[in-house]
Amino acid sequence: MGTGASAYLADDATLLSYISEDVERAERLVAEAKRSAAPVPHTGTLLMISGMDGTNFQLKVDEAATVQDVSRIIAARTRLEVGKMLKLTSGGRVLDESQVLLPQVCNAEVSYVVQKIGAGHATVSLLRVLRLAGGTVGHSLSAADLMLTDAIEELEVYCVDLQGATLPSCLHSLTLPSFNQKLEGIRLPNSLQNLMFGSSFNQSLKGVTWPSNLKTLIFGTSFNRSLAAVQLPNSLQTLTLGTNFNQDLEGVELPRSLHTLAFRSSFKQSLDEVVFPDSLRVLTGANFDQEFPLKGGLETLSFADGFNRQLKAVELPSSLQSLTFGDSFNQSMVGVVLPSSLHTLVFGHSFNQSLKDVNLPENLLHLTFGTSFSQSLEHVKLPRNLQTLVFGYSFNQSLKDVNLPENLLRLTFGSNFNQSLEGVKLPDSLGTIEFGHHFKQRLTLVAWPQDLQTLILNINSLDCMQGLAAMPGSLQKLTFGYSFNDNLHLVPLPGALRHLELGTSFNQSLDDVRLPSALDTLIFGYYFNKSLGEIKLPSGMQKLTFGYSFNQSLDHVGIPSSLKAIVFGASFNQKLQGVELPSSLQSLTFGDSFNQSMVGVVLPSSLHTLVFGHSFNQSLKDVNLPENLLHLTFGNNFSQNLEHVKLPSSLRTLVLGNSYRHSLEVFRLLSSLVNLQQWQFGVHVQKPCE
Repeated sequence: MGTGASAYLADDATLLSYISEDVERAERLVAEAKRSAAPVPHTGTLLMISGMDGTNFQLKVDEAATVQDVSRIIAARTRLEVGKMLKLTSGGRVLDESQVLLPQVCNAEVSYVVQKIGAGHATVSLLRVLRLAGGTVGHSLSAADLMLTDAIEELEVYCVDLQGATLPSCLHSLTLPSFNQKLEGIRLPNSLQNLMFGSSFNQSLKGVTWPSNLKTLIFGTSFNRSLAAVQLPNSLQTLTLGTNFNQDLEGVELPRSLHTLAFRSSFKQSLDEVVFPDSLRVLTGANFDQEFPLKGGLETLSFADGFNRQLKAVELPSSLQSLTFGDSFNQSMVGVVLPSSLHTLVFGHSFNQSLKDVNLPENLLHLTFGTSFSQSLEHVKLPRNLQTLVFGYSFNQSLKDVNLPENLLRLTFGSNFNQSLEGVKLPDSLGTIEFGHHFKQRLTLVAWPQDLQTLILNINSLDCMQGLAAMPGSLQKLTFGYSFNDNLHLVPLPGALRHLELGTSFNQSLDDVRLPSALDTLIFGYYFNKSLGEIKLPSGMQKLTFGYSFNQSLDHVGIPSSLKAIVFGASFNQKLQGVELPSSLQSLTFGDSFNQSMVGVVLPSSLHTLVFGHSFNQSLKDVNLPENLLHLTFGNNFSQNLEHVKLPSSLRTLVLGNSYRHSLEVFRLLSSLVNLQQWQFGVHVQKPCE
């Protein structure tokens, strides 16, 4: 058994006593269920059982029966769906599940309410199920625990031995980030559709019984085992092989339903004798330099770094929609017949061949060049339907005599581009233009497209803006890149601007800057660490994001009441007592350095997401968490007990870091909880098993 499960449970003697009692109750449950259709026995107390849906029936209950025993009997009689549970009440009071029933009953009447099983309830039961599987306590599993764990739809397991474990019977997705155990002794439920292994897994798959409904199988970095004697399930649609995988696939029977086959960088085996299923549509990431047959129905083909063969004599599938070349490919495309169905063409870092006599498909929508490409496009016929044109680092050719397609939506230049755009006809359809670090041409000479909405300037200085009286009036998003660090009062920000992003190096005061009234998003980069005390933020702002270095007090900052999201970077560690957070705030995220007390901080009732970073380890005992909070996240250092904290009943997601080792029993009461993540598990419950 892996470490950790006992951290949440009682000692072995206590647990043994509890389970012994539970087994006896389960035996009584079976007997009672068998008698449910038979005449009512002469012993026991007759109770009237009533459901909120109008269901009524009588039930004789033994004096030793617990609330949990009776709940199971009612569940059997009413055919309760998996993923739901019953809450029993009597005399207007909720009955204690762990106690004997009859002393809690008023007027021989018991009512029940059907509730969805929360992630907290399911996780507590899962811990007990896995603890028992480890053999520490040699008794049968509780029927109630199995019922609760069956509500789990997605499960991520970090550091628990799964040998002999009974996994939830309705599990759809299982992720095993650090798992490296043999699979022979692990019973994977037939409901499982997605199985993902992390970087450590490298075990033989021979003799493994796969779930009959498995659709996705993903292996991580270390996996490098032969698949020759492995019977993959016929239901499999996606197979991803990890970075180190380099096994011969000759003789491997790929499932006939396989849609996607993905290789990583180490794979160099021949595919000549591999039989690809007719269902295959996506083949990606292969790092080999060889010839191989291409399947007729293929829609996506992606080569990784090693491929560098001439394609002139290769018949690409007529169904191909996306073609990506890796970093080594640098062959002429002249004479290569690209299918008319192709809509995406991506070249890697090494490609630097002329496209002058290349027939690009008319339906091509996206064309991307890598680092080395710097060929003239003067005599290249670009497809009229092209929407995205991306140049890499080296491209530095004039576009003066290039006919850019009239439907172009995005144009991206790499770092070295420094050509004048004077006389260049930019299509009116263009919505986004991005310039690289070395661009120094004057923007006053640019005939801006009338519908331009996004301008990304990865520039070092404002030299290109000299003499620029105004930016395009249609501009809504302006981004300055990594090296920019000039005063913004020199920038003519357009009045319609909604989104302003300042890059990594920017660290200038905004005291003299008049921000557009329409601005709703302001993002600061890594180095910004200036006071906002004298800045008038626009009244309609909705999102404010700070970078790594920001660590200024917010005591005298006028935070707009309209703000919906605040994100602090890694360095922020200022107290918030006395800071008036906006009444409309919905999301508040702290970085890894924040470790201030939240006592006395007024969190708005509108807040639905609260995220603390790794350093935070303050008690929340006297903190008023908003009643409408949906998502609460703690970092790795948080170790405060939440037993006496009033957690909102609305909470849907709770993330606990590696240091939280307290009992999870308190979370059983949160029936709304859908996601619970702690150091052993990540649990997601959603819908009943069908």
